[in-house]
Amino acid sequence: MLPLFHELVFEGKGLKVNLGKTKVLVSGTEGEVSASNIDRCGVCGKRVKTNSVLRTGCGNWTHAKCAKVKRVTPRLARDFEFKEFCYLGDKVEAGGGCEAVVTARTRLGWTKFRECGGILHGKRFSLKLKGRVYRSCVGSAMLYGSETWCLRGTEMTILRRTERAMMRAMCGVKLADRRRTEDLRGMLSLVDWLDQLAKANGVRWYGHVLRRDSDHVSRKVLEFNVDGRRKRGRSKIMWTKQMEVEIQTVGSRREDALNQAKWRDGVRKIAERVR
Repeated sequence: MLPLFHELVFEGKGLKVNLGKTKVLVSGTEGEVSASNIDRCGVCGKRVKTNSVLRTGCGNWTHAKCAKVKRVTPRLARDFEFKEFCYLGDKVEAGGGCEAVVTARTRLGWTKFRECGGILHGKRFSLKLKGRVYRSCVGSAMLYGSETWCLRGTEMTILRRTERAMMRAMCGVKLADRRRTEDLRGMLSLVDWLDQLAKANGVRWYGHVLRRDSDHVSRKVLEFNVDGRRKRGRSKIMWTKQMEVEIQTVGSRREDALNQAKWRDGVRKIAERVR
């Protein structure tokens, strides 16, 4: 199916794509791969041999020559399908969660923290200066793209654990010293937690989308409903539902998005709210 899509969409527009480096994100399906020498190829229609695999997503067999690779094996067919991949610096997951992207951003945050180590670890700089450098260089890198995060308890724990470790490193305090987190935050003049800032960024973006016209693509995606029955059990919390809960905690409503001054005040309250 992938070679046929490549031929119709990419080559038909004059684009040449290396299938060996192409990734397909599969959501909601679990594929199995097996071999056959009696069926026909789903691309060319000719009889396939042992050098072929069954793509359960489309139910068709594929030749090696149709896939434009040297040899199609079950492992290669599985390599075409991924549960997550990186796109524009952001981790996209098939399940729709944000644990992978939060973990990736925290790792990048540690990279930025080491790059600024001359100031953040330096003893000749004040703690307030370290706090300002941390907010502008490290915190902003960790929260890049947080407008679309739907944070659960696991992701919030990752962010808070990382922030506590960085605060101890900036203050020169070890975990065995058992210093209170509030004391360290006061020394660094840090007011907002990263997880609350991420939620505030999401509410800010939510208001931006609500102020769009009804025919705008972002507004259509926000109000899009998927038909069909969902699986049994508790459904996953949606980003829209989480944003509605956050604005209710500060006494705002969805209609207040048209009042930008009031909406900004609510976003500020969410960022400063302590869990």
